[in-house]
Amino acid sequence: MKEIKIIKYQEKYNSQVKNLLYTILRYAGLQKDCSTPTHDADLDKVGQVYRGRGQFWLALKDEKVIGMAAILEEDKETAKLKRMFVLPKYHGTGLGQKLFNTALKFAKEQGYSKIILDTHETMKRAQRFYEKNGFAKTQEENRMVFYELTL
Repeated sequence: MKEIKIIKYQEKYNSQVKNLLYTILRYAGLQKDCSTPTHDADLDKVGQVYRGRGQFWLALKDEKVIGMAAILEEDKETAKLKRMFVLPKYHGTGLGQKLFNTALKFAKEQGYSKIILDTHETMKRAQRFYEKNGFAKTQEENRMVFYELTL
């Protein structure tokens, strides 16, 4: 079995990226009907959305997408951490930390002064992860929890 590698997004993995997202949403109980996946327009045009001061990474094992993370420019000073997901099978392996560290390094290199993110209130494991990495909770609204990290 090959090692896990982190690469920049490549279009050939798009269907796997979407499948990973839907797998995570089902796992978290946020998407009950698997036949009609949640539409996420950014995943239909990753190359256009995550460009410039943004970036999208994939974690691959044996050419299969097992994790992902992205940085999106919110404004000149603020990056938004998006699409931070790892297959449940790889929870606790350090893969999420590796993806986060990649995104954090990129955000710092781009000159951002803070990173924001949001997650669903049911994603307790993700909330613990973000808090462990220095994010402060800024708001809770409509079942979403918002965080900020000063760089």
